[in-house]
Amino acid sequence: MTKHVFMIITEAPSPEEEEAFEAWYVGQHMPDVLAVPGFTAAQRYRLAPDPDLPGAPMRFLTIYEMECDDRTAVMAEVRRRAGTMQMPLFPGDRKSAPTTIFAEAVTDRLLAPTGE
Repeated sequence: MTKHVFMIITEAPSPEEEEAFEAWYVGQHMPDVLAVPGFTAAQRYRLAPDPDLPGAPMRFLTIYEMECDDRTAVMAEVRRRAGTMQMPLFPGDRKSAPTTIFAEAVTDRLLAPTGE
C-alpha cells in the first residue's frame, strides 16, 4: 500500500468560537476522519506566527497519515460521510475555506540517530 499524507490548514469560524471549534475538531472530527478506512494517524498543530504576515488567517494544521492504493476512493468516502451522523460538521459558516495538500511518500521514513 502507498503511504500518503493529507494536510489541511483551518481556522475557527470566529475568535469567540475558537475553543468550541478546537474541541469539536480534536474530539469529534479527527476521530471521525480516522474511522474512514485508509487513514492511519492524525496530529494537529498550531501554526507559528509569521512576522512577515501579521494577521495571517490560517492558524491550525492537521496532518493525516494514510495507507491506501486509491486515495481518490478514500477521499470520496470522506466526502460521502461529511455532514452525516458518521461525520457531523461544525455548525455555522466558515470564515474561510480550508487549504488542503496531498503528498505521496517517495522514500522510506528516515529517523534521526539515537546517539548510541
